[in-house]
Amino acid sequence: MTNRPALYWSLFTLCLLLIIPAMVWLTYSVLGLDQQMREDRRQTELARREVELQEKITSALYRMDWKLGPHIAREAAQPFYAYDSFYKFPNNDAVMGQGSSNAQADIPSPLMYEEAEFVKLHFQVDADGAFTSPKRPTSKSQIQQAATCCDINSNQLFACDAQLTEIRKFSSFESLLAKLNATASQPGNEQRISQLVYSEGQIEKVVADKLQELVSSNASGPQSASPKPSAQISKSLMQNRRVQSRGKEEFLKRNSAYIDNAGQWAAGQRQIASNFGNATNNAPATQESNTSELLEGVMRPIWVEDQLILARTVEMDGRTRIQGCWLDWEKIQQSLRDEVRDIIPAVNFAPLKNNDQLVPGRALVTLPAQVVVDAPAMLASLAFTNTDVDANSASGAPLALLLAWLGLAFSAVAVGLLLFGIIRLSERRAAFVSAVTHELRTPLTTFKMYSEMLADEMVPPEKQKHYANTLTQQADRLSHLVENVLQFARLERGSENNQSHDVVLSEELERIAERLKQRCRLSKMNLDVEVEQAVVGQSLKLNIHALEQVLFNLVDNACKYASHADNKTVQLCIAAQQTNFEFSVRDFGPGIAPKFRRRLFQPFCKSDDEAANSAAGVGLGLALCKRMAASLGGRLQYVEAQPGAKFVLTIPSSGAT
Repeated sequence: MTNRPALYWSLFTLCLLLIIPAMVWLTYSVLGLDQQMREDRRQTELARREVELQEKITSALYRMDWKLGPHIAREAAQPFYAYDSFYKFPNNDAVMGQGSSNAQADIPSPLMYEEAEFVKLHFQVDADGAFTSPKRPTSKSQIQQAATCCDINSNQLFACDAQLTEIRKFSSFESLLAKLNATASQPGNEQRISQLVYSEGQIEKVVADKLQELVSSNASGPQSASPKPSAQISKSLMQNRRVQSRGKEEFLKRNSAYIDNAGQWAAGQRQIASNFGNATNNAPATQESNTSELLEGVMRPIWVEDQLILARTVEMDGRTRIQGCWLDWEKIQQSLRDEVRDIIPAVNFAPLKNNDQLVPGRALVTLPAQVVVDAPAMLASLAFTNTDVDANSASGAPLALLLAWLGLAFSAVAVGLLLFGIIRLSERRAAFVSAVTHELRTPLTTFKMYSEMLADEMVPPEKQKHYANTLTQQADRLSHLVENVLQFARLERGSENNQSHDVVLSEELERIAERLKQRCRLSKMNLDVEVEQAVVGQSLKLNIHALEQVLFNLVDNACKYASHADNKTVQLCIAAQQTNFEFSVRDFGPGIAPKFRRRLFQPFCKSDDEAANSAAGVGLGLALCKRMAASLGGRLQYVEAQPGAKFVLTIPSSGAT
């Protein structure tokens, strides 16, 4: 494996290049699907809220139409003669056949003394532009009669005059007639409700015709032909073409229901008025003309500037009049808001004029107006509060992808570190094998050669001692090598017996110094030991055998590498600091080149060539010293020294006494 590290790193890189693009594609796909799912949930939630909002608005529109329906029908059912302050009916005796048939009584119009909730003013205007009101009698006799029978006072007359003056400012006979004609001629105005079965003008015409039909049917008595059933009208509205949206469907349903009920409301109002007639159902006469030629139009809601008016045309004796009522639009709005406040807290209204776009799901069927709501605020108020169904809640996909990426990164780093460690270990083993092989070859060769020479008696007696000393040195060399290797193996396994004892440091140093001096003598070098006075007598708890081996290895290295120096001295200094003891070993040899300092304390750092060309050893001594120093609780470091090399061992003095 040491011969092909590039191959293994290439395979590792190739695996990453295959896995990472696949993970990128998977991440992109999953995030895209997650985003699409969130968007689908958001659209579904938005659709749900829109449907719920439309249901609320539809329910509110039903209430508002039902609130306004009877009032609009009441005004539509008012007979033409009610717009005069007084009209003449045959008196009761004539009706009962007890008097002259020509006897007539002046009857005050109910519009003069009855107050309508949403009406500012009932009025009529003729072609000359003269505005009158049933609340404002014209002659003195009528004023006196109104004061007598209806309790009409001058303040009420003045108020009515002010309202007549105000209505003249924004309307006239011509403008009202033009708007009524435009409203009546709207069958082709499909632009305003392009997708509905009927346009707004058509719906108003159908409603008005239905009201007129039911009123006329009621006025003709029970003997007349029955009107066309309102269900048929509803059916004709719904079956002309298929409605394409819920709001449009609801608009048609409300319109159909309004048609069904508006005629009945109007017929009931007209029945009350017709009770004043005679048995033959002759219409009463006004103060100005008879009813020989009468064409009464239908009441239609129209907008005149910003004012809402119900108006119709009445053709009588060749003359055209416009009758109507000026509606209190502000009061109507407030009443409608109060009616639906529990459903829609805040609602406004927008008039529907000729060029305005009608929204079927928001439009009233009783008046040309539609509701305006703050849709975003209401949609927000309809959102779910449960985060489990919240469309905007985060899913678990991004977290799962993040964990997957973290797992991939962790796995890649772990595999890379493992591969790096295996290659590094393999290289160290290869370096160790090559160094040990060379280190063992020299003493084994010496053993074999000298032992053969001694066995064959080829050595003279005077040299036998020299040969024996050489064999002893080589044996010590092998013993020291084996001891270092075994000690390093024990430290690697964590099985080192690190027993500490209280020792007197100066006494133990004297014993250790003898062994160190003997090692220096073998290399023909001197050991200079310097012990500070502060160290003498100090007791320290430590593993003295580990300290001895560290110092021996440092001195051994100094002897091997500085044996050819001019100054053949090895200095061993022991000093006491404030918190620790310092043991320094220095030689005066060539020192250590900067390029080797980086891997100085790495085990088996010698290659085959280095082992052959350098001093004896396998590159294990300094690595062993570094680890044994750590087992003592201290540290070993290289210090720059010129000339030579210097190593400093620092041991804490916390246990010293």
